[in-house]
Amino acid sequence: MLALFLAAGMGIRLRGSHDLPKGLIRLGNKTIIEESLSNLSRFGVSEALIVTGYRAEEYHKALKNYSSISFVHNKEFAEKGSFQSLIVGLETANDDLIIVESDLVYDSRGLEKLLQYPHSDATLVSGFTKAGDEVYVHQENNHLKNLSKSNSKDAFGEFVGITKLSKNTCMQLLDLSHSLIQKNPQASYDSDGLTQVARITPIYCCKDENLIWGEIDDLSHLNRVKSIYSKVSS
Repeated sequence: MLALFLAAGMGIRLRGSHDLPKGLIRLGNKTIIEESLSNLSRFGVSEALIVTGYRAEEYHKALKNYSSISFVHNKEFAEKGSFQSLIVGLETANDDLIIVESDLVYDSRGLEKLLQYPHSDATLVSGFTKAGDEVYVHQENNHLKNLSKSNSKDAFGEFVGITKLSKNTCMQLLDLSHSLIQKNPQASYDSDGLTQVARITPIYCCKDENLIWGEIDDLSHLNRVKSIYSKVSS
């Protein structure tokens, strides 16, 4: 299994307080992407592919001592949505994947639970954080049905941003991707990509109700993550 990090985003809502790529935010002794890499390595996922975009050279400098990491660059990071980064990663990788957003801080038990989950296609779901800008998971028979930022009614939980996919499902997603991106260049990898492939191959919802985690999209998210950071096991 290979870890695929989506790390091309420009972090526009953090500009002024943090101008480097979001994965290079440092809350402890390591950057948050390095903390993810350490978590993955602890649970047996030692190799990673990082899809870069905005200020890609900063990732190369920060992670230069990691021999098990490779990089691929999304040249269209400024013009297209996150689905384009996933396409770039899928075109390079040839393995089962665990897809991780680069701007996450999380208790590693959620990652462990997902990796040990008996189904090869599954996404990590948490309880409700009320952190703002949540992505709500809707399911049917424990299968991912839809993702939405606006509809919390009857939601199963929140999309964390860590998903494992078998090689076969990755290939199915890649087959779908080009037509989807042509229709909507701003397509997101999660609400557009994952929900589409889930109509073909079931993606299970692996829920950790009390998972402590946060995503960093803006200054309020950053402040929240700082407040919970001491509770996150490393």
